[in-house]
Parts: sequence; C-alpha cells; structure tokens
Amino acid sequence: MEEWQAESPASLTGQEAGQAQPAAESMEDALHPDIGFPVGRPAGEAGAPAGKMARLLRIAIVTPGSFEVRSARKSSVEQVVGHLTRILQQAADFRIIGRKRAGFAARERRDGVDYVRLSCRHRSYARVVAESLRRWKPDVIQVENRPRLARALKRSFPGVPVVLSLHSVMFMSPPHIRKQSLRNCLGQVDHIMTNSRFLQQKVAEQSPVLWNQSKVHVNHLGVDTTVFRPVWEEEQLRLREQLRSAFEFTDKRVILYVGRLLPMKGVHHILEAMPRIAAEVPEAVLVIVGSAYYGSRRMTRYVRRLRLLAQKTPGKVHFIPFVPHEQIPEWFCLADVLAVPSFGKEAFGLVNVEAMATGLPVVATRSGGMTEIIEDRITGRLIDPIEPQRELGPALVELLRNASLCRTYGEAGRSRVEQRFTWEAYGRRWLDFYQIITAGGQA
Repeated sequence: MEEWQAESPASLTGQEAGQAQPAAESMEDALHPDIGFPVGRPAGEAGAPAGKMARLLRIAIVTPGSFEVRSARKSSVEQVVGHLTRILQQAADFRIIGRKRAGFAARERRDGVDYVRLSCRHRSYARVVAESLRRWKPDVIQVENRPRLARALKRSFPGVPVVLSLHSVMFMSPPHIRKQSLRNCLGQVDHIMTNSRFLQQKVAEQSPVLWNQSKVHVNHLGVDTTVFRPVWEEEQLRLREQLRSAFEFTDKRVILYVGRLLPMKGVHHILEAMPRIAAEVPEAVLVIVGSAYYGSRRMTRYVRRLRLLAQKTPGKVHFIPFVPHEQIPEWFCLADVLAVPSFGKEAFGLVNVEAMATGLPVVATRSGGMTEIIEDRITGRLIDPIEPQRELGPALVELLRNASLCRTYGEAGRSRVEQRFTWEAYGRRWLDFYQIITAGGQA
C-alpha cells in the first residue's frame, strides 16, 4: 500500500494543473430543443421594442453555505453552480450567495458574476439571505439542495418564483429533515429541479400530487468537454505517457476510483476484489483519489478499514488523500478504467460523465441516476448493487485484459457525453426554464 501526497500528477510533468408518472421524463422531453435565445444573447431580447434592450433577468443562486463560493474547496453543488453561471453569464444577471469566511471578501465580481458572502453571526442564514435579497430584488431565487432554506425564502418572497435545485437525496432524508417537514417544503416552493429521473421519482414518492402541479423537472448535469479530453488525442497521449512514467505505471493496468471515502460509495468492494484481480491481471493497480471530507485528510474509521484491506495486496493500492477538482482530468488520463461501486442512492454521479468524456470506460453499480448515464456493454458495465462483489471483479478483469474493448466503450462514452451531457446544453435548458417561469408560464 502506498500513499501519495495530494499533488497533481501535472506537477511532475510541468503541466498546469407504482407511482404516478410525470407527463415528460425530463426537461429535454418537456421543452423545445431550441431554447430560442442562443447562450450569450441577453434574456428578454427577443420581442423587445426596436432600439430598446430589455434588462437581464436577475437570478439569485443561494448555496447551502457549507463551502466558500468561488474557491478551490467546494462540493459538487458549488461546481455545478460555477458551470451554470459561466455558461449563462452574458444571458442573465447572476448573484451567488454564500456564507462569509475568513480570507474572503464580503462581495466581489468575477467573470461577470456577483459573489456575495454573508456574515450570519448569531442570526439564521435564511434571515440574512432574505435581507440581502430584498435590496437586490431578484426575478428568480434558486436555492441549492436545502428544502428548508427554500421554504423560508418563499415565505419571505411570496411574489418571486423560488426554485429548489436538488442534487441528492441526503437533505431530503432523516436526520436532516423529517418526512412531514419535507412534504411541506416541497409543497411551498414554486418549482423543483432535479438532476436525474431517479431523483425526480424520489420527490414524487414524498408527494405524488406534485406531478399534477407540473413543478418537478429534470435537467441532467454536464461536463466541460474542452477540459476533459479523449485520451486518444495526440496531446493527451503524450501527457498519459509522461504521467504513467512518472508514477512507474508504464507497464501497468490502472483501475481508478475518484470520490469521497464513505461506506455508501462502496470503495471497500474494489479492495475486496483486488486479490482476485491481481491474480488474473498481475499488472493491475488501484489508485484511490479522494478523502472522507472535501478538502480534508481527516482519518475516519472507514478510511482506516480501507487501508487495512489494501494491505492484502501489497504494492497494488495507492491512496491520494485529496486532489482539487481542476486536477482530476490528469488522473483520468493515466487510468484504464473507472470503478464507481456506489450502493447508496447516487442521484447522478458527475464523475461518470467526466470519465466518459475522457474516453474512459466505467464500471458502476446499477443504482440511482447512474443508469441514466451509462449504457451497459456500450459505454461501460453496470453491475448488481446488492451484491457487487459477484460482478465487480470479473467486469474489471474483462476490461483490463482487453484494451480494444476499453477503446470501444470509451469512444461510445465520449459520443454520448457530447450528445447529452455538456454544460452548454445544461445551461440552455436552465435559461429557457428561467424565461418561462418569469413570464408566468408553466415549465
């Protein structure tokens, strides 16, 4: 077992680092594919009187406040918000709100987006956010992943559309919120946006009547295809050779895991399969990139368990405690296959589309929203989430032994990402949605 410092590989190469069903399955199905306003054109421009420019829609995005907005230390929620505002910065006037922490300005404007960091002290986050928004007068209030916060802001702004943007089931579940309170929150907001049909269905299970109100929508997440490039491109091939040489992986077959080290992520299943994998593919190694907490190397009982399991295959398992998201493409570049053995309620799984964009085949469990991303035996493999140990090892061995199959899956994965999972498409669907709900229509 080896532990590498949380240092980007690029630093070594000189690179810069039975329920009622909705009428439509997703926004892609419910909305016309052409949003009407090209990204970069101001919202409201069409139909404005000659010589006049309608002002941009004011969109307030309220983050959970767990992490600093616009910083290297962030969860997937902050990542998604960053990509959305980057794509639509010329089409809407965004204000991203979070908590104030030491070392960060209370307000700044970067790349056309306002960042407001609020000091709460002894007051509630919801109250301080409401006070800030009253002065700005937004057209839409979008609350990220916190049902109670969305309800509080709707009570403060009854005349403004409030959208709850859900990223996971975590804050829809105990101990974060009781079932009756969740139903009340979902009922009070104007719209609910989810990132998968799986999560949409979870919302419906709480209150099926929501379908009749046309307020629960799906918008699949995306990936920056200019950053996550296919490994077979000439420049990427050179980088791959440099990285594999630097880590003495030139003759290895690399299994990669990227994510938090939590029991629900199923990392232990990969480690339990490693003795068999190593016996059948002696050149196989496993690289585990991530930690139990974002931006932290804190050791937990589960992480200690993983390290003990790694000792069963000495020299075959390498831990990377934490890597900033901006450096993740480099780790995909040196790998041969990505393993995503989550057996919890994974709403989407952004790491899957990022890997597919680089041409990496993915072996994942058939659970949550991942079945909406990965096509079994086309872009990778989907395995049983109940007993993943039966299928995980054989699926990984099959790919490690067959570079041609990896390439076939990888090319299909890249094509699927370009067709369905880009941030540009994600942003266009949001813009169309904003325009519809501010015009008084039903999305």
